[in-house]
Amino acid sequence: MPVNSHYVPQFILKLYGRQITCYNWKTGELKERRNPKKVFSEMGFYPDDLEKEMNEKCEVRFSPTLRKLLSAKNEIRLTRKSVWEIKRFLLVTMLRSKGMLDRIAHERKVTREELTAHPMQVVRELGWRINEVEREESDYDYWVRSIRGVLEEPTGSSLRLEDNDNATSSAILWSRTFAAGYLAFWDAPAGESFFIGDSGVYPEPELKEMVLGKPSMKLDMLNRMLESTDDKDSERIIALNKIIRFNMYFWDNFLLFPVSSKRIIVLVNPFFKCIHEDLSRILYDHESVPDTGKVRADIFELMVGRITNLCRSELTMPNTNEYRGIGYTEYDKFVYTPKVLLPEELHYINVLIMSQTQEWLGFSKEEEILPSLKFCRERVGAFVEEDPYLKLFELLDKR
Repeated sequence: MPVNSHYVPQFILKLYGRQITCYNWKTGELKERRNPKKVFSEMGFYPDDLEKEMNEKCEVRFSPTLRKLLSAKNEIRLTRKSVWEIKRFLLVTMLRSKGMLDRIAHERKVTREELTAHPMQVVRELGWRINEVEREESDYDYWVRSIRGVLEEPTGSSLRLEDNDNATSSAILWSRTFAAGYLAFWDAPAGESFFIGDSGVYPEPELKEMVLGKPSMKLDMLNRMLESTDDKDSERIIALNKIIRFNMYFWDNFLLFPVSSKRIIVLVNPFFKCIHEDLSRILYDHESVPDTGKVRADIFELMVGRITNLCRSELTMPNTNEYRGIGYTEYDKFVYTPKVLLPEELHYINVLIMSQTQEWLGFSKEEEILPSLKFCRERVGAFVEEDPYLKLFELLDKR
């Protein structure tokens, strides 16, 4: 008999409170103050054994780390092993989510077409496993295998899925994205909170992509800089090529993962890290860059203001590192400072979550998300013919 499968982990839902209210933007249905066990779920969504496997191999193992992340106030200290553990959980959270099956099915269709036309180019540039095209496997089975491939990785490992013969090409390519990004932690301002949706992950594309559908501005900027670099400047060439390679896998600005009503985990594109750190002295020849190698906030905002709406430099400030030996070790320390968002930044992030939710949107306290709904109505409603959240706004605003 099929079990009730949760496509959003139950222990995450419980962090939104003992009861959670959910809104279906497609039907206008509002389910108020429901038990987290009975929302964001569907009978038989996964094979029964996969639901159990995700709980035992991912959720149970990640729970202690998450409690540590949420209890920290001014500083979060993590080992390298813990960082990889977080990334593994986030990757599973994305792959298991509602809508991912359709996305992977589309990826497979496009890749098959590309492999037929340009087989070696696709294998070389994307690393797609060519034997997958010949394999008789439904999109559903391929999706399930993608999740299992990540679950097979040991907790705290570096997500080298290439070494796993059972891992799918989709999971491998996504693991490279997660490996390239660096973590940040953003908090809701007092009196407000984050939504949670059914999509698992919520990216912010470049503004240029959002409006015009053009190629990555970050890659374009980096490639132009590479073209203008003196051939003798090997340090600059190596640095630029490294960031360019990362952006071949990670083209969004950042990926958002709601893990409680008050804190989200963010995976930030390494493009932003190079602006903050000493690498910025190689990448950008600004006389006003201070001797510390850190880029001033006004320079940062000038560089990235056309790429992201969240260009406040402190939001993407990278962690500090404490290495415990020669080379990398699993005991290296990473120190993070959670950032409290401004109200308008929270509203913008909540709109990103709202706009990318497949069907169900959840929240804990209506008075804490009403400002975001008003922001959506005022800023977004004017540009769309039909605001899918207008009914929710009207229902809550009358109370």
